[in-house]
Amino acid sequence: MDKLNESMLLSYDLASGKDFEAIYDLYMDRASNPFLTYDIMDRLSFKMIYDELLSTRTLYIVSFNNEIAGSYRLIRKTHRQAGTAYIGGFVVKDSFKGKGLGTKILLHIKNESLINGIKRLELTVDLQNESAINLYKKVGFEIEGIVRMSYKIIPSDKYFDEYLMSLIL
Repeated sequence: MDKLNESMLLSYDLASGKDFEAIYDLYMDRASNPFLTYDIMDRLSFKMIYDELLSTRTLYIVSFNNEIAGSYRLIRKTHRQAGTAYIGGFVVKDSFKGKGLGTKILLHIKNESLINGIKRLELTVDLQNESAINLYKKVGFEIEGIVRMSYKIIPSDKYFDEYLMSLIL
């Protein structure tokens, strides 16, 4: 399978308890993990985080032929920022990278956001994550600025900067 084509069925669903192993594998993937929210950890430690994520109803899975191929969080802001949603934890399974899945997921998020009255999507991305930055730009996100010392990866004491990117719908 080289590229995903329009006729290939993808499903987008809220994550559930049965998705734990697949999400754990996505988040702990050695290539993806440095750019995600959580440090490498054992299953038991991640299970506590996962249960908390499920309770927020912001964690989504993307499946292709009943295989979880990606995941993301879509966190709608509240009050004066109710027209804004934050995309976090965006990850595509290694075997699906380079096949157009990331673009399809972002276009799905964009379309669903429009339907639900969201006017602005935003995200942060590590300055060194060039493939993700290029993907976000491809679907229309623009760099708004730099979030300095945004996060650090344990056990390092080094902090990393991220771009704040947004897409006005």
